[in-house]
Amino acid sequence: MEYYGTKYAAIEMKRQKKGVIVNIASIAGLRGITNAAHYGASKGAIINFTKSVAQELAPYNIRVNTIAPGLIESNMTKDIIADKNCLEPILLLFLSKGLVNQRILLMAHFTWQVKKPAM
Repeated sequence: MEYYGTKYAAIEMKRQKKGVIVNIASIAGLRGITNAAHYGASKGAIINFTKSVAQELAPYNIRVNTIAPGLIESNMTKDIIADKNCLEPILLLFLSKGLVNQRILLMAHFTWQVKKPAM
């Protein structure tokens, strides 16, 4: 989606001589994550695509940026978040790589305790 969305948005924005494009990647595109090479590679591609397009469109006063969120609750991550044995190592890995801070880790732990699934 990023390619076609950017391509067609850029056509109109060039005419207007201004605009903002925001692509969505993942923190996995910034740092490798165990057992997710395919996911990290695709998100890294979005980040690098965005950097290249930002340089190409800058002369037209068009800004292009990427948002790279970390682990968020979604259908894709609900099983990971529900399983403390799976979530804690991921959060600790993120913490060791500087991808989350201690406050976020404690908040995630607290949230897991409050929303603890019935076993």
